[in-house]
Amino acid sequence: MPMNITDRQLAMMRHALGFDCQGNGRRYRNHYCGPQGEERKAWMELVDAGWATHKNLGPISGGDDTFWLTKPAIDYVCSKRPAPPKLTRSQKRYREFLDADSGMRFGEWLKGLGKRKEYSRFGYIHNAPEGFSHE
Repeated sequence: MPMNITDRQLAMMRHALGFDCQGNGRRYRNHYCGPQGEERKAWMELVDAGWATHKNLGPISGGDDTFWLTKPAIDYVCSKRPAPPKLTRSQKRYREFLDADSGMRFGEWLKGLGKRKEYSRFGYIHNAPEGFSHE
């Protein structure tokens, strides 16, 4: 499927997959609804080249066409993603706090109170005794 993909088409393909225009974020969908004018023309070029398919879903899409990327197009878009940004120590620590899902404020967690709490699949047990485990 050789084709010269324009920057605009790449941005639309990224959007269809749920990425931002630079290719950052998480892929969580594969559709693009209702393009008009030049955008529709760009999508139809992708369809003609075999990079996308389309269908009018009727009332569910407002009467507009919906476009989906093919597997080779998804692979192409994913290969064009930038390297993830380098995180500072503070950003890494904040992500650890979010992953802990402790129910505490960030300041409490930073002070080490979170290390004294026991976690289970049902949530956390506040100030669990030393050596206590709930599995």
